[in-house]
Amino acid sequence: MRMFCPPAAATSSARKCYWQCTPHQPDRHKRDLRKLITVEEAYYADPQKYTSTLSNCAPPAPRGSAYFCPTSGNVLGMLTVSARGWTATITNVHMTNP
Repeated sequence: MRMFCPPAAATSSARKCYWQCTPHQPDRHKRDLRKLITVEEAYYADPQKYTSTLSNCAPPAPRGSAYFCPTSGNVLGMLTVSARGWTATITNVHMTNP
């Protein structure tokens, strides 16, 4: 499962994120990606940029990173930050590709 979140428009705080899903993926993938949205938005509020550095289950997050802890079995694979927003990929160790 992959998600792309472009930066919010200057005149609106509404954000639209786009999901790219493969069939039969459990909801815990979406839950973790929603948690990641919250983490990135909280980080963005201060420096007005996103972070690609996460302190994986080790609070508190060091300066320049954000705290994120995926659900057991989920693995945050790719987190890419760009001027257009960010993308993330989460996989689950208990699933195989169909």
